[in-house]
Amino acid sequence: MDENEKIIVQTIKALVLSTVVPELYRDLLQPASRELGKNLLTVARTVSIALAPLEGATWGYDKIKEWLAVKLTRKLSKVLPQNIQTPPMVIAGPTLFELHFVKNERELKEMYANLLAAAMNSEIAHNVHPSFVQILKQLSPDEAKVLKYFSDNPEWYKECDEVTDGQNIAIEKSLYISDHFHEICKLSGAVNPNNSDIYLDNLLRLKILDTAFETGSQYVPECDDRYGVYGPSVKNKISRWLFPTPFGEQLINTCVE
Repeated sequence: MDENEKIIVQTIKALVLSTVVPELYRDLLQPASRELGKNLLTVARTVSIALAPLEGATWGYDKIKEWLAVKLTRKLSKVLPQNIQTPPMVIAGPTLFELHFVKNERELKEMYANLLAAAMNSEIAHNVHPSFVQILKQLSPDEAKVLKYFSDNPEWYKECDEVTDGQNIAIEKSLYISDHFHEICKLSGAVNPNNSDIYLDNLLRLKILDTAFETGSQYVPECDDRYGVYGPSVKNKISRWLFPTPFGEQLINTCVE
């Protein structure tokens, strides 16, 4: 057994878990053990102490304890032990409860774990709003993938705009926002990108995203061409764009890794 393997076994013991765990957990701890060495044991002990008050506090905690303890140890591996705290029950309670219902949805499960890890880090816990749990509850797995895409591509919104005339017809070779968002869904790996309009409406409803617009008018003097003479007119233009709200940015920064 090499040094890394010894550290992983000791880490698992420090978390009060069985030393026989799925390879997934070993793979999860492996990078941290190589980077942090025996310091990972200190983090594991601190995480175990911080999670202890949650034992029996929420229904079914025993069913996710092992996965969560290992996952949080990995996520908090670079946090100073003195900054690791027991998460407030207003965050931990509903988060642990909802984790049971997304056990087969990797993206959403990761978001809940990230939320809990943030609440356990005293340096950033103030960024965790209690409503984040309820927001995650209303996201589909595809929408979680879209938020991950936003996190990985912070400039995405600069491409999401449209220009239309007074009859809502696209002009100036513009694409509609819905078309831009549909492309984002495909790029994010969404399973059902054809539901992009539904996903967009939901993210707007949840105030993760918002839209803004401005209008303009341009006087067009009398002109003619081979089809005839046209009198003076006014050309209307509506510019609209999509962007993340401050609330949405905070949610993404907190819950998406």
